[in-house]
Amino acid sequence: MTRQADVRAALADPRLQVTPPAPGDGPMARLRRAVSRFSDGAEHTARRSAAVAEYGRIAVAALRAEVGARVCVELAAARGGRIDLMPAARAIPVGVLATAMGLQAGLSSEVSEVVAVIAAAYPPGAVVEPVPADRAVTRLEALLGHPEPGRFAALAVLLVQTCDATAGLIGNTLGQVLSHGARGAVDAALAETLRFDPPVRATVRIAREPVSIGEVAIPATATVILDLAAANRDPAVFAYPGRFDPGRPERASLTFGSGHRSCPGEKAAFEMAAGFVQAALGCELADIRYAPSTNLRVPSRLEVIA
Repeated sequence: MTRQADVRAALADPRLQVTPPAPGDGPMARLRRAVSRFSDGAEHTARRSAAVAEYGRIAVAALRAEVGARVCVELAAARGGRIDLMPAARAIPVGVLATAMGLQAGLSSEVSEVVAVIAAAYPPGAVVEPVPADRAVTRLEALLGHPEPGRFAALAVLLVQTCDATAGLIGNTLGQVLSHGARGAVDAALAETLRFDPPVRATVRIAREPVSIGEVAIPATATVILDLAAANRDPAVFAYPGRFDPGRPERASLTFGSGHRSCPGEKAAFEMAAGFVQAALGCELADIRYAPSTNLRVPSRLEVIA
């Protein structure tokens, strides 16, 4: 599905369910079975509420300044030279969020490392060695103080979803603004990147029963691909959808989802990305590269002259 109205309707329809977690008995498999991302109905509602409650304990508005300060330290160390910003784009937001959750600041680097391992194994269909991922989940649980399982799942998913998705938002935004010279309002540039160049391109649903969305009749058990990137460029919603335009009035991006399945970390991710991008606006883009991926658009390298 590519039309925004259809994708929005599909995201809201309870007859279209998420891909179930892969079977397994290890720590990584147990984590997938415990998070809202891989659940539906009342179970999803309860788990998402737990994640929202954890965000309620965080001073989200302070995340922007803290991320910006850490990025400034990185850039100062490389002043006049070249630096690949993508390692920092993954590590700094995760570390800042972990510290805001109450973790000792000195442990933020290790948290970022283990979360990166978990994030690589987290998506459906990820092909990775299970042992490093299982060890990373076990270590993260210890770093977070062995919270009860439901709370650990909520904390872990917030950190994991911050890793690649927020890094992608940072990298794609900097790629746009530094290459096009659009160095004005950071919030507007981020919002337009979410529409024009989202880090997550699509999501998948399975039809529990026959369902019709718009003009499409979907049989039971069918796999439905919801093309978020295409919906974000729907010409029925956006004028000149193929143009990067931070000043456009339409902001109906579906990158963070919609309705009851919208990402609970949208505000935090936006604030952290804004802090990073603002701090890096004085850089000059030297090189940006993307690794092949079926669903993620996250730079593998974003080299700038500091």
